[in-house]
Amino acid sequence: MVHKNILITGSNRGIGFQLCKQLSQLNTTGNIIATTRSGSNSCDLNRLSAVNKKIKVLAFDTTDYTRYDRFLDDCHRIVGNRGLNLLVNNAGVMARDSLMSVTPDSLNDNFNVNSIAPLMVTQKLLPLLKMSANYGDPTAVVNISSTLGSTVGRVEAGKQYYPYRISKASLNMITKLLAYDLSEDHIRVIAVHPGWVKTDMGSKQALLEPEFAVKSLLKVILNIDSSLSGKLINYDGKVLQL
Repeated sequence: MVHKNILITGSNRGIGFQLCKQLSQLNTTGNIIATTRSGSNSCDLNRLSAVNKKIKVLAFDTTDYTRYDRFLDDCHRIVGNRGLNLLVNNAGVMARDSLMSVTPDSLNDNFNVNSIAPLMVTQKLLPLLKMSANYGDPTAVVNISSTLGSTVGRVEAGKQYYPYRISKASLNMITKLLAYDLSEDHIRVIAVHPGWVKTDMGSKQALLEPEFAVKSLLKVILNIDSSLSGKLINYDGKVLQL
């Protein structure tokens, strides 16, 4: 499946960086817009973009909603009228708060980054996504989520992550709503669980190396059929309960 134009938020490290790196190595990919909140923390990404001209690095804070119009213009300039084939809402944060330590600030921060921003980014980039779909190109939105946001998951497995779990549950519902609303536009929307990955958020105790997790994820992301739209998919391709 050819994805000529791709955008990945939160690309400076972890899963986002690996997505950029591995996608840039495929012959089927074209422009890869890699966003990062702070250019000063993007040394690896900048080095990667210097040797691979597919990657276009944009400084963009997904929670700075005043910047969205300019961001859309920047993206349109890169992808042209062929539009955006694939949007990966990857940027995220994780507050490790229990019942007795959770605060309005930690809840707001996690909701803003993990739930509100992915929805608003998708809304803003809809004109570019629809351009792609109107050409008949495969077009999809992928939300990087978690089984910790599943309402049927084991509560005790992450009871100390109140803000994170609630915000990911919200993202899973956003995924279902977007899939329904965008089905007539032939835009598929899924949430994916990347597994417990050795990143800054996942910790060194995690089970999966980022390279392996992303290699597995790409088999899912690059082969989304309409039957998967609105679903939460594990990194190994298994459909999970929301």
